[in-house]
Amino acid sequence: MSGLAILAIIQTERLGAGAVPLDTRAIVNGSFAAVVMSPPPGGLRGQSRSELAPWLLSAQRVVETVMVFAPVLPVSFGAIANDDAMVKLILNEGAKLFERTFDEMGERVEIDISVLWDVQTVVREAVQIGDLATRLAATNTEAVRRGAGEELMHEIQRRREGAGSRILEALRPLAADSITTVPPEPEAVIDLALLLNRDAVDMLENMLGKLDEAFSGGLSFRMVGPMAPYSFTSVQIHMPLSGEVESAQALLGVSVLASDEEIKKAYYQAARQNHPDLPSNALEDSNKTMAALAASYETLRQRGLSVSLHRRGAE
Repeated sequence: MSGLAILAIIQTERLGAGAVPLDTRAIVNGSFAAVVMSPPPGGLRGQSRSELAPWLLSAQRVVETVMVFAPVLPVSFGAIANDDAMVKLILNEGAKLFERTFDEMGERVEIDISVLWDVQTVVREAVQIGDLATRLAATNTEAVRRGAGEELMHEIQRRREGAGSRILEALRPLAADSITTVPPEPEAVIDLALLLNRDAVDMLENMLGKLDEAFSGGLSFRMVGPMAPYSFTSVQIHMPLSGEVESAQALLGVSVLASDEEIKKAYYQAARQNHPDLPSNALEDSNKTMAALAASYETLRQRGLSVSLHRRGAE
């Protein structure tokens, strides 16, 4: 599989503070650089996650290594550029967006928190609320079971919401931003993605210890990170189909970095040379060439390369 997998964007000025890992490199264009590595054999599409797992782990380690000496903007999975020239075009296209985002993000990192509980223990405790157990023991009819089941579900949901609110109240003040998710699994209480200053990570760990004590060990807190802020601002690169663009560039004789004005100039020059009114041009062949030139010009004019940011859960 040819091409370059783009993993992250960093500021060029930070390259002097460290080095990218082996088997990767940084492609520089102006104020920003892209950290790239070769895609896995067979590419990123059409393979299962288990098949891609070794490559994905390597890519994650690369980003984590770079994070030691530079803030990074992670790039969404699957961004493959044809060559260095395409990477530089992407860096040029997104330069203003990258500058603004680095200013906003600073040195912040993401920490993900998953909070779980033991469902059986919660159910046993909830059954003791009110007279659910008494009613079920006295009259175990279908109507009673249905009503008790609904009350039990409401009580469990009330407890989940209460625990989630307490956790949010304790952790949100530590974060510059947060994303909250309530997973559908019954053993899950709440999932949090927190955007933190690096110096707040220790405070977060201390607060999780206090929460564990406050819930008397009834909850399990799982922490992942620090990592790049994937949930808050991952770079999305929208690229046209490479084969069509490469063919159009070759026909018009322009590079991947050609501006709209350069593409237009190349098209008009080629059209003048191949116009059917010229005595040296055969009418049928010339018409075919003109049609191909026009199609190539339209492909490059609407080549669709764009760079945007994605936030998890955003519409």
